[in-house]
Amino acid sequence: MRWLHARRSRIEGNILVSKHAGTLGGMSYFSREYAFEPMLEALRTTAFYGVGDQRYFFLGDEGKGLRGFNAGLTNLAFFLANAMAESITNDSCDEVHWEKVDGSSDEYAISNSCGQNGRDYGSEIW
Repeated sequence: MRWLHARRSRIEGNILVSKHAGTLGGMSYFSREYAFEPMLEALRTTAFYGVGDQRYFFLGDEGKGLRGFNAGLTNLAFFLANAMAESITNDSCDEVHWEKVDGSSDEYAISNSCGQNGRDYGSEIW
């Protein structure tokens, strides 16, 4: 966690950044939905306490020295890359669904949206 804290400004400025075509003329801005401290809190929880049936976020293996540390960083990098592609870049819900209603070209089922944080994902334009 110290390694991440030492790179906080880089993480906030390069990873926790959103860019929405309809906002600020497509300019990048600090994400309103994803922030550094909550990310670390979630990471700590999943790494040390796990989720579900003994599933933990892998942060490395201290017994393997630098190789174990790099394996943990690689896992975190893949996770953040996926989060950026599916959620952070658009400042959107963490569950992106692409299924249309009965093959419609412009309607999504309300059951596909998250609706968290008081947002109405059905009305957002992508």
